[in-house]
Amino acid sequence: MWPKFGFLAILMLFALGACAAAPRQENAWNTYKSRYIQNDGRVIDRHNSAVTHSEGIGYALYFAYRHDDTQTFERIFEWYRSNMHHNAQGLVGWKWGETPQGQWQMLSHNNATDGDLWIAYALLLMSQRTGNHTYAKEAQTLLSSIKQHLVRKAGTLSVLLPGIEGFETEQTLKLNPSYLLLEVFSYLSRIDGDPIWNALHGSALKLLEEARFSPLGLHSDWVLLDRSTQHFSLDPDAAYFGYDAIRVPLMIVRSDLSDERKRKLLEPYRRYLEMMRYATLGRAELNKGSLSLYDLSGAHLAVYAAVGRFLGMDTARFEAELSERMDGAHEDYYAFSLYLFTLS
Repeated sequence: MWPKFGFLAILMLFALGACAAAPRQENAWNTYKSRYIQNDGRVIDRHNSAVTHSEGIGYALYFAYRHDDTQTFERIFEWYRSNMHHNAQGLVGWKWGETPQGQWQMLSHNNATDGDLWIAYALLLMSQRTGNHTYAKEAQTLLSSIKQHLVRKAGTLSVLLPGIEGFETEQTLKLNPSYLLLEVFSYLSRIDGDPIWNALHGSALKLLEEARFSPLGLHSDWVLLDRSTQHFSLDPDAAYFGYDAIRVPLMIVRSDLSDERKRKLLEPYRRYLEMMRYATLGRAELNKGSLSLYDLSGAHLAVYAAVGRFLGMDTARFEAELSERMDGAHEDYYAFSLYLFTLS
């Protein structure tokens, strides 16, 4: 039994921690809005010619939901409906921006599947909260298109193409592990009811367990799946743990897997973090097993800190460097987005 005052002290510490976390999250969201969301609801990637990506729309809608910011959510949604046109398959064009002729419009009608999933996920969540059927209708239409046009079978595996164009041959599927959103698949399995979401969840876990490369055992930005053998291999053009794959350990932490399962999947990342006693590493070349400081960003630091906290590691150095970068990273919406994910 806890001593009376010891137990009360512990309760007070938990309460103080929760009170400290709430303003931190709210302040970060307010900063995100001021930097990356225009008054008309457009989400801007200032680091890439001020374009808007479907991924950015999905992220911002989710953050607005998490912060119960219905006004901002509505502004983003209305801009999205007016500007981010769907392609012939009913999927969201992934990129909107300025043409060389100075016109602002869709720059690509190919989709990015993670953007489609985050948009649908956020819309369903907000529809449940507010009873807004317009959100639910848009989400269900988008999910129907995803299921109809992006699901591919490879033996017993069910996977999603990263986009409708450019990711499959008769023999090979090119996949992005960071697009395998476990939390979204779990949620859709409950809400949508289609067994495909459970199948995608199970296949995603198989990829996470088997598609690890080099002595480091990390995931890569892109991976090739042989449709006949179900064998995963490195994409020779993107054989590194980099700016995309940094989301994979974050996705694992955020999933509804058991803590034991998460720790097992994250074991290579624990070893990777332990290597960073003297320098924080960025991209890892997985075909060589070499490490570098190349491409280190706030995105890496945010994920390193979140994974380290989950694993009970000392993250003070990551946290200090992250705080410094977030205070000054006015251009990098992607890094700030991953930082917000670690707070929500």
